[in-house]
Amino acid sequence: ITIYNQEYFIKYIYSSIQRQKLKDIEIIFIDDASSDNSPMIIKNLMKKDKRIIYIHNKINKNAFYSRNRGVLFAKGEYVLIVDPDDLLLNNILIKCYEISKYYNLDILQYFVIRGSYVKNNIWYRNKYKSGILYSEKVKDVFYYSISRTLWDKLIKREVFINGINYMKKEFQNEIYFVHSDDTIFWGIINSAESYGFLEQIGYFYNKDNPVSVIHHYYDPV
Repeated sequence: ITIYNQEYFIKYIYSSIQRQKLKDIEIIFIDDASSDNSPMIIKNLMKKDKRIIYIHNKINKNAFYSRNRGVLFAKGEYVLIVDPDDLLLNNILIKCYEISKYYNLDILQYFVIRGSYVKNNIWYRNKYKSGILYSEKVKDVFYYSISRTLWDKLIKREVFINGINYMKKEFQNEIYFVHSDDTIFWGIINSAESYGFLEQIGYFYNKDNPVSVIHHYYDPV
């Protein structure tokens, strides 16, 4: 979870994670040099929940760098990228974990519901049905824009790291402003051998929030 001046939302995303049935997890907050009370809120949560890990960037490095840093630090078999102003829904962690383990999936994508003022607005509902793509077919997900975001997928950590290494070295260590999700997802797609689709809503994307992550990080032209 990359944090940049998101003090208001931290308790909500944490609560949505805490309610998940899958308990054997790490909850990694990467503080991208926040100037508000976000660090204090996270450190207070750490006193109550030993699963929480706090990583601090001394200077603001953007979501791309911070997410990759969190993944490289993680120890689990799978990773899930979550924005602090969004929510996990419907015990999606245990569902994705069990399915990914059973089918040995590199990536498992689920439905996202979008916007705090939009009812029944489910992304990608008609884009696919439950199933699995293998080998070269996995790249179709990127080419046909089914989804290039990171927060609607459970991803095998080894595959994510291979995706980071697939990209040029400077992308790993410096700020990179061109569609950060697309950039790393291209590396992940080129490292994955299997890609599954789950027809269940697992994530609430709060795009209508005026202080969301998407409004903090702009891609300059």
